[in-house]
Amino acid sequence: MFVFVCPIRHPASSNDYASVLTFLNNTIQSLNSQYTDRPYKIIVVCNEMPPAPESFKNTEFVEVDFPPPDMNKGTQVPLELVKDDKGCKISIGLLYAKRFAPDYAFVIDGDDWFNIDTIEHVYKSEPGDLFYANSGYVVNLAEKTVLKKFGLCRYCGSVYIYRFSTLMTLSGLSQLEYSQEVSKEVIYQVVAPVFLKQILGNHRHQLHTFRSEGLRIQELSIPVVAWILNTGENHSAQNPGKHGLPLSQEFLKQFGVSSLQASDKPISLNQRIKAILESLQSYIGWQMTDKKQTMI
Repeated sequence: MFVFVCPIRHPASSNDYASVLTFLNNTIQSLNSQYTDRPYKIIVVCNEMPPAPESFKNTEFVEVDFPPPDMNKGTQVPLELVKDDKGCKISIGLLYAKRFAPDYAFVIDGDDWFNIDTIEHVYKSEPGDLFYANSGYVVNLAEKTVLKKFGLCRYCGSVYIYRFSTLMTLSGLSQLEYSQEVSKEVIYQVVAPVFLKQILGNHRHQLHTFRSEGLRIQELSIPVVAWILNTGENHSAQNPGKHGLPLSQEFLKQFGVSSLQASDKPISLNQRIKAILESLQSYIGWQMTDKKQTMI
């Protein structure tokens, strides 16, 4: 069994909760296009059930009674509070996932898309305690452009797949069982603050943490994630690249999103060269990055 664990924002701290649910719908559509016969589940941790939750295939919504991080909205919510809220929701999702006895857990954001070969790729790879995405794509929906990037784990939150048993042991969550009464205070008692915020609630410390524990780390050799930019909700909302290629029907098919239309804009040779050069720059930058540093 493979599980996707997806926390989403509190309605009170969202700029537009209807948009949050629209992005989530695209994410779930993408996940349900996985090219596999293996069983999988999508676990969405939320503060408020969406309309008709039963219409989301292979998806279970877990409602929590956590207060909003603060009274701000979107990117105005302090990052430390976002990490705490996200870490606690992911903890609940992982506890809920115990009932499925999963082999792997992919912790994801509720607005990204995923390669339809992701699950099969993980099971056919060498065994690992942590799989991470090097290459992937950034997608600008407003411009309908896509750009390949390398070292995507430096930017995107949907880049790590964990061996479930390893993550539960490291986090301390193996000590708990899921119930609707599990509060943030209970989670704080078993999950160290650094692990809660910097591993579960963030994506910059995983490689160093797992390597320092002597665990097996595997790079995913396919681009597993399309990082959706400028949603208005995330701190990493700004496009890290200026250039991109048109969003093609082939790309949408590879990431299982059939509800959107491909771009019909022509692209000049100059634009194509700029996109290739920007991708190459990110490749060189990742190759030069010290992978042993505490924070990537």
